[in-house]
Amino acid sequence: MATTTALPADIFDVQVNVPLIHQVVAAQLAAARTVVLGCRDVDKGEQAAAGLRHEGLTVEVAQFDGAATATHEAFVRGVAERHGDIDLAVVAFAQLGDGAATSKDAAAAADLAHVNFTGAISATIAAWA
Repeated sequence: MATTTALPADIFDVQVNVPLIHQVVAAQLAAARTVVLGCRDVDKGEQAAAGLRHEGLTVEVAQFDGAATATHEAFVRGVAERHGDIDLAVVAFAQLGDGAATSKDAAAAADLAHVNFTGAISATIAAWA
């Protein structure tokens, strides 16, 4: 992991399907060499990657499921094996859900909470391990 305040050379981003996260990552790309976009929807990730790519920047799109917490550590380990140390990990993803449905369906609410809270914690711990 980077221990300086310099702009990172390698960025690992989880769930860039969220427009605000896309903007944050794009702002960091000037000094970056590699960006890995972990996306639930790889096709949308490829669309986002197309707008990020420039000469000297490698953008990899990889399938990532925030709800599949048992896979997070292996996902991050795979990124590190392919690209070396991760200088910056942007872990930001969520499912919006349907408020009317989740207020009446405990299982749906629990599934949503699992992705939005447990998944984010799991991915963050995996990124820093």
